[in-house]
Amino acid sequence: MRYGYWLPVFGGWLRNVPDEKMSATWEYVKRLAQRSEKIGFEVTLIAELNLNDIKGVDADSLDAWSTAAALAAVTERIELMVAVRPTFHLPALLAKQAAKKMPHKTKHMPALMKTLRPTGVAVVIEAKHLCMMMRGVEKQNSLMKTSCLLGSFKDDARTRGEFLSLLA
Repeated sequence: MRYGYWLPVFGGWLRNVPDEKMSATWEYVKRLAQRSEKIGFEVTLIAELNLNDIKGVDADSLDAWSTAAALAAVTERIELMVAVRPTFHLPALLAKQAAKKMPHKTKHMPALMKTLRPTGVAVVIEAKHLCMMMRGVEKQNSLMKTSCLLGSFKDDARTRGEFLSLLA
């Protein structure tokens, strides 16, 4: 059995409780994800909801895609799953959109290059798309993969080839 939870992107999920003591802030969700990973949770679902329909449209809410990308940089093992409304997106186009967004979401990589001064930085992200597997097209074992290469991984074909061969 695996355990997961819905990340409180709205600062909580209960309609009948005005203040659940969960703020819709990066600091709170970062602390929550890191702590939940330490105590054994394996997955967090991050709802892609554009308006806060729990606490009211004027209340704060976090963007699912930016939050998932940021949490990927500060967690180690927990699966980050962006949960989308199934009738709002076509699954194949959503997978393509997510793959295209990932290099943009790795904007922390130039900072790593500048601060740590490595000869290169490489990130490869492989993700399952459960909507593709469970609904609609039902493509079992479908994966999305995207990468971002900087420095020697981008500029040196031999280094890039060696790195990518290790992933195969």
